[in-house]
Amino acid sequence: MRGIATIANMGAWLLVWGGLCSAADLSGNWMAAVSLGDGTTRRTYFNLKQDGSRISGWIRVRQFYYSIAESSGGPGGFTITGSMKDGNMDRTAVFEGRLQGDELRIAERRPDGLQPELIAHRAPDGEGVLPARLPPPALHRVPDNGLARTPPMGWNSWTNSRAALMTRSCAASPPRSRAMG
Repeated sequence: MRGIATIANMGAWLLVWGGLCSAADLSGNWMAAVSLGDGTTRRTYFNLKQDGSRISGWIRVRQFYYSIAESSGGPGGFTITGSMKDGNMDRTAVFEGRLQGDELRIAERRPDGLQPELIAHRAPDGEGVLPARLPPPALHRVPDNGLARTPPMGWNSWTNSRAALMTRSCAASPPRSRAMG
């Protein structure tokens, strides 16, 4: 009887330990939302995959989409470095963070210091991913219908108001030039 209770206790302990270990996994899609005070929100996405002490994946900050190039640490404290090509230069971003309960607390490390901490929560898979690149439509010949051979002509408000401004300006010029000598 005692052996069965010991096995049951061991099984319960393994379930609890397994739950703690899986809860400490950074893998998943994380999103931090920061209100900008004008009715809009800036969302930052961290799509992370933890494999032991290695963290891979991507980071999306504003219009920048970084691939994680370097990482160190684990759920208790980690550093990830994202890199991307921006024209002819390489752009990098370094983030330091930790997993605290069900929140990912993470901040960007810049040359002038650590930026304010973001609090990220798990987001559905695929959220924050850039849309797939679509190829442009194929070029094809278009028959000439006589339209758009010259720039479109139409109402130009400057043309209408410019005459009135010029008239006022010219009328004021002679007295001014006489006063100046």
